[in-house]
Order: sequence, then structure tokens, then C-alpha cells
Amino acid sequence: MKISTRDNIMELSTSVLWIQIMGVVFTLIGVWIISGALILKLIGSEPSAPIWVGIIFILFGLAMTFFVKATKIVINKDFGTIQVIKKTLVMRKQDEYQFAELKEVLLRPFKTFPHGSGGSGTGFNVTLHANRYTYGTDIFIILNDQVQIDLQGGIRMAVAEPFYSKLFESTKITAEKIANFINLPLIIADGQPTIDYRGKVIEN
Repeated sequence: MKISTRDNIMELSTSVLWIQIMGVVFTLIGVWIISGALILKLIGSEPSAPIWVGIIFILFGLAMTFFVKATKIVINKDFGTIQVIKKTLVMRKQDEYQFAELKEVLLRPFKTFPHGSGGSGTGFNVTLHANRYTYGTDIFIILNDQVQIDLQGGIRMAVAEPFYSKLFESTKITAEKIANFINLPLIIADGQPTIDYRGKVIEN
């Protein structure tokens, strides 16, 4: 998360450029797989990867490129508002909240697991070895009606346990800056729930 402050305005932004670049790479790999498979079929050889693999790469790459959301949050003390702007390459959505609606800033430690790390279970009911987990911290603004504004825009950083204390302290400093700027209490959540890749709590 990048923070910039000028006068009575604070802007928080999360970049998704690296995800979009990965999407372009996936798309190009898909095109390469399909092209190679078609050429090999024309000369009577069997391709090492079927065409459907290339199609999956292309679809996945296009989704990463065009539909991943970049989030920008503008906190304006002059107008007493918070604007949450979410943009992809094909859409833009903006929500606005008044300072009177705000209750607190919440710092929520969490743990999750790398994709493909193993385990047993179905859906999100997954049992994993403790050393498979990675750890991170979310920052939310909580409204009076308990609605949560995700200040990191769903882009989460999680690290191995030995590196977590430094990540937590860095995220805490960021949360303190935000709380002090809009004069809200900073609450550190108890516990460390397990979340999935969408940020949904699957185990407390």
C-alpha cells in the first residue's frame, strides 16, 4: 500500500500492475501453446500440450489483465469524506462515506496458506500442517453499521512466520497514521483467524 498526504487529504493506493503483467505473460504462453499445437498437428506430430491447456492460460491471463481491481482510497478532512475508488481496465466503481459513519480502524492479523501447499479436506474446510501457514495483517475502517472498508483493496501480503513480526510492525505504523489522520481509535483484533484467498474467514 502506498500512502501520500497533502494538506488535509490522504490517499491510499494499491498497485496491480504486476498482476496485469503476469496476465499478459499467461496470455502469451497460451497463444504459444496453441500455436505450437496447431503447427505440430499440421505436420502430423502429436503436440506435447493439448490446445485446451493454451485456452486455459489465455482465459486466466485475460482475467488477470482486464478484471483485477486497483483500489484508491481518498480521505478528505475538508469535506469529511472517504472515497473508495475501484478500477479495472474495463470498469470503475466509486463509493463515498461520511466521517460520521466511521467507528474505528481495525488491524486484523491473519494466517493463510500458499496455493498448492497440501492438506486434506473439501472446499474451504482444509486441514494443514502448521508450518504450511503464512502470516499477514489486514487494515480495515469499520463503520457504525459494522461494514468493513478494506484499505488494502484485497491485495494481501503474507510471509513465513520468522518474517511476520517485521511485517506486522510496518502494517501497524501504517494503520496508526490512518487512524491519527481521521481521529479514530485503532483496534488490534484478538486472535489470528485463517482466511482464504478472498479474505473470507474460514477458521477462527
